Amino acid sequence: MSVGKRPPRKVLEDLYKNKHKTLQEIGTIYGVSRQRVHQWIDTYGIERIHSQYEDRVRSNPKISKKTLTEYISKGYKINSIALKTKLGVKGTQILMEKYGLVALYEEVQNSGKKPNSCLNSMPSRETIEELYNQDISIRKILNKLGVSQKTFYKWLDYYGFERRTPHHPATHHRPIIYKPKAWVAAFTEDYYTMPTKDLLAKYGCGIATIYIWLNKYNIPRKQTVLRERGDC
Repeated sequence: MSVGKRPPRKVLEDLYKNKHKTLQEIGTIYGVSRQRVHQWIDTYGIERIHSQYEDRVRSNPKISKKTLTEYISKGYKINSIALKTKLGVKGTQILMEKYGLVALYEEVQNSGKKPNSCLNSMPSRETIEELYNQDISIRKILNKLGVSQKTFYKWLDYYGFERRTPHHPATHHRPIIYKPKAWVAAFTEDYYTMPTKDLLAKYGCGIATIYIWLNKYNIPRKQTVLRERGDC
């Protein structure tokens, strides 16, 4: 090979389109700049591959052939694979061609195999059981796991757990812990005498927590007391 000499069209096209070498890589092979390779491609009239796809493939070395093969074997369509690889559809297609996986992709897609990503990403039974048996709502569990209610219920069905409603806590409750009588008395006095804004600031909570305490300690609502006194 002569350094700097333009290769035959067939050789250049094979490197560029079939083996997916970047312009820089081809230039390194022939001892020329990236721009010179670009000129060769234009001279031969070879259809260009947009550089953004080359850059994406080159900047994602973690997408190995094994990983891409797993995505394809699970039956994911090209759009779903593109989201996982973060290469875009075109970049993913280039990577498939580079790894020689186009035939496998077509074979799996033609077989009608559908991915079950819900079960593929499912935590262990122990993890589900530990969260599910806590005295917290389903909503909080969903937030911890970062999944939808539909997906979580599929996991429960798979492991054989009985479903409960989104806001229903575990059946075995923790013992209810009550505040000391002195605290309750002070809170009651503050509730009846302080503006709501000041009350929330003092106790560092929201209005919902105030109502929980009122119900928990059987403290009559302020409006009820005022109504009985005839002040409203």
